[in-house]
Amino acid sequence: MKKVTLLAAAFAAYAFNASAQVIESGWLPAAGMSNSSFVCSNAATFGPGQAGADQTWDFSGLAADETVSSNFVAASQATGASEFSSANLAVLDGNMAMFFTANQAALQAWGEYAAEGDAYQIYSDAKDLLRFPVGFGQSFTDEYSSSNRSSATANEYSRNGLINVEVDGNGTLITPAGTFSNVLRVKSIDTYQNIGLPPTPGSNPNGTITTYSFISADFPGVFLLQYRVAEIGGAPAVVSASYADAMAASSGNRITADDINIYPNPATDHVTVRIRGYIQFVQVLDVYGRVVEHRVAQRNSRSIVISCDELTPGNYFIKVVDVDGNRAVKRFRVNG
Repeated sequence: MKKVTLLAAAFAAYAFNASAQVIESGWLPAAGMSNSSFVCSNAATFGPGQAGADQTWDFSGLAADETVSSNFVAASQATGASEFSSANLAVLDGNMAMFFTANQAALQAWGEYAAEGDAYQIYSDAKDLLRFPVGFGQSFTDEYSSSNRSSATANEYSRNGLINVEVDGNGTLITPAGTFSNVLRVKSIDTYQNIGLPPTPGSNPNGTITTYSFISADFPGVFLLQYRVAEIGGAPAVVSASYADAMAASSGNRITADDINIYPNPATDHVTVRIRGYIQFVQVLDVYGRVVEHRVAQRNSRSIVISCDELTPGNYFIKVVDVDGNRAVKRFRVNG
């Protein structure tokens, strides 16, 4: 299950806005980023929801039974990198590394390496996962091929495939981690054929994996949720889902929660927010991700003061966006 949900686990971040977005390449993950996601045991009791504009996708009833932690590094730092010379980014999850090219045009998969079994999947023709800018109604298809080998089994085979990608919805996403507005849903149908595998009685070499990925421009590098239906080798369909621990995501070279100084915390009358760079704007979010205060900073300001007069006692989040568009979120409390 980890392998199926790795991409979902690796990509996670921060979002709270209100209109349909166009997501640019600045959303892409970067080396130094890390994230945790929850793999869910009851995914098969859910459907992917409806396509179209202004949808609400409610996955609040998902039950998490496994946590997957992932880290982004430069591709050259990952084990097995010599086989993926075109990649510039890798995602590490335990003994597995997945390799990508992330640039202004696209996010492309180049394959993966698993230390267990010394197994490689190497794309000779990269598979496009996203093409930028990403917007509602966008669609594309991409052919790909890969070679696959494992020292443990001595099996070698190839795979030819076609991925169809469509941004088929926008709206609000609800997960056990919170409610996220201004989300795009990316539907991908990956159909492939394995060539050269030893025959297995009752199975066939074909497979189809349909994935619904939910992303937002305000959560750089994160799939807030992925819902996947895998139909492999003629076996019954397997449904899986994972959702991101968005507030705990670390943005690597971007600003992080550690770069935000909030005082006093807990606050009563007012709270001061300070960062190491220059602030563009600050938002106060309630525990459901709703914006309850929005303040634009003065030019070349490293700090901003927010009144707590209109805030009821309880927990809140401060979202800071700096002048370069980097963003981070930190928790604070208002006392009565």
